[in-house]
Amino acid sequence: MVRLRTSWSLAASALAAAMLATCLTVAASASPQAAPIHPLGDHLPPRVLAAALQSRGVFVRRSGAATVERVLVPPTLRAPGVPSTLWRVTVAGDFPPRALRYVVTVDGRPVAYATPTASAEAVRAVTADPSVLTASLAARSELSPPVQTGVPPAQPFPPSATGVSGSLPNASPPGPYPVTATSYNLGDRATHLSGIKGKVELAADVHYPTGLPGGPFPLVLFMHGNHYTCYHGNRADYTWPCPSGWKPLPNDEGYDYIAGRLASYGFIVASVSANGVNVLGNQVDDTGMHQRGELLQQHLDLWNTWSSAGGGPFGTLFVGNVDMQNVGLMGHSRGGEGAVYGNIVNQEQGSPYGINAVLALAPVDFTGQTINGVPFSV
Repeated sequence: MVRLRTSWSLAASALAAAMLATCLTVAASASPQAAPIHPLGDHLPPRVLAAALQSRGVFVRRSGAATVERVLVPPTLRAPGVPSTLWRVTVAGDFPPRALRYVVTVDGRPVAYATPTASAEAVRAVTADPSVLTASLAARSELSPPVQTGVPPAQPFPPSATGVSGSLPNASPPGPYPVTATSYNLGDRATHLSGIKGKVELAADVHYPTGLPGGPFPLVLFMHGNHYTCYHGNRADYTWPCPSGWKPLPNDEGYDYIAGRLASYGFIVASVSANGVNVLGNQVDDTGMHQRGELLQQHLDLWNTWSSAGGGPFGTLFVGNVDMQNVGLMGHSRGGEGAVYGNIVNQEQGSPYGINAVLALAPVDFTGQTINGVPFSV
């Protein structure tokens, strides 16, 4: 077989329908940045926030769907700037995991980011703002306008307005390589990421050219967005690690259709599970973007070992077959900004791996970070 020249330009043209146009150099931010919502400087350290969300509180107020509890900060976590008493606000409703953050508001003014409960039937926030004791409380998406009454709902476009009928054609036929699918899972609490309490998984869904003929091949890491993380029967929860009897949702398999196609053009593709960082990342204001970058870097460290010395779970399969100086990162939604931070963390560590393309697919932009010196597409 003639060895296919696996360049990013070739991948972009072959996978245009999958939006993997990673050879485009775009020095731009991913999307409009959400304004900070802590006007009182109420930035709580992640360990304080995690403790306040989990500790027993004392009920002090109920207002409609909202309840307020007083929570005492453990003495071991008290520090300059950390109050001894905090207020935990719970607002009942339908709050599924989504790309944008939720906020708790007092009289329409956002005071704190809020995290969905495991069942997604409420959100919880912690704040030092005493106005939660007297003001009107609500919760909403951070970029949603306040609820207005008497305004007719927007009317959807009729189906014919799109001008599309039936299914769209497949714009990227499979490449010349047959593809093998596999996976790895080092455990649901395999690693700790900086700045957050708790451990996350090191697991990924993998596609690669069968037999790896003529390697080494470029490596591509995918990172999915924010979703429910655990399931039991037909129930889903948003918690990490999963409770006893529950299983992690295989969100990393959501890109199989793209991963297999890309692998057929001569790439090794690992779709990284980000369930743990999706939940635990809520301990920090930006939902753990730097931590997502750290997670991607740890997966690159694993692949560096497998490509040089081998080891479990792949033995010597990938030894000499992974080009660690020809790496691409792609993420969707929160994973899109996570891919940006994958490049940032790699640079912070002295650029041990050659990241040559970053694709942020419909990303959030909680931090407003940009990247330079690498082809970047949104």
